[in-house]
Amino acid sequence: MKQWILPLGALLLPALLGSAQAADTDGNYAVRGAGTLRCADFFNEVSEGGGGAGVPAYVAWIDGYLTAHNRMTDATFDISPLVSSAEVAALARNLCRENPQLRLETTLARIAGLFEPARVRQDSQLVLIRQGDQEVLIRQETLQRVQQALEERGYDIVPSGGFDDATQQALTRFQEQNDQRVTGTPHADSVVRLLLMEGE
Repeated sequence: MKQWILPLGALLLPALLGSAQAADTDGNYAVRGAGTLRCADFFNEVSEGGGGAGVPAYVAWIDGYLTAHNRMTDATFDISPLVSSAEVAALARNLCRENPQLRLETTLARIAGLFEPARVRQDSQLVLIRQGDQEVLIRQETLQRVQQALEERGYDIVPSGGFDDATQQALTRFQEQNDQRVTGTPHADSVVRLLLMEGE
């Protein structure tokens, strides 16, 4: 994976600790496939020096997990405000680095709980944003929420759900002020910080 989300695990950990899970009457449920893997093993496999041969399989398992979550959660089209599965896997990698004793499935359950407030509630058009050599795919509903979050933080922007010069300029300033990779696009680090981290 080319780009890993900034080490948000430490910042997001308190929000992740209380995610609920469906289970049988005793609180047990079956975990299958890659979800049974310990975080330490997942982290080693997907890290730069870990070879990464299993990365596509892990991303596919994460896609399946999130799809099942979407199917079973009311008022949810997509639990993830991030369209790229690789970016969700990068977030899982960072959380696994902070919590090596957890299973991958537990980490994904916590990520789904974290994403809940920023989930996409209705089918929403995908918007492809190109700035120089950067490309970001984002749902229109998520882009509008990013714009609203920027406006609430005092940036001069009108939340329209369309990507315009004002949005690009506001994102550039936000990224500069928050020590993020500066692209002027709503990349994963900016989306997470704007939508899921109050007052950041």
